[in-house]
Amino acid sequence: LNPGQVCLNFGCGPMILDGWKNIDKYYEHPKVIKADVGATGWTADVGIDGSNSADLVFSSHFLEHVPFHVARSTLKTWYNTLKPGGRM
Repeated sequence: LNPGQVCLNFGCGPMILDGWKNIDKYYEHPKVIKADVGATGWTADVGIDGSNSADLVFSSHFLEHVPFHVARSTLKTWYNTLKPGGRM
């Protein structure tokens, strides 16, 4: 993690990472942003403009909960949040 990088931790649950935007629809914690990253409009909830905004997108044990019929569009949206050279 480098200073100024925007790193997104989707579906974080109790795995809260320092210096990251920890995002979860259900988990309650002061360091967690409430948002459904499987739905449209989540970028405003997270405080990013939606494209070329993030250096790193991370998700562990979340994608299997996204309905199959929207998984492709969800991944595409996540990918589109990355800056050029960003990683997912």
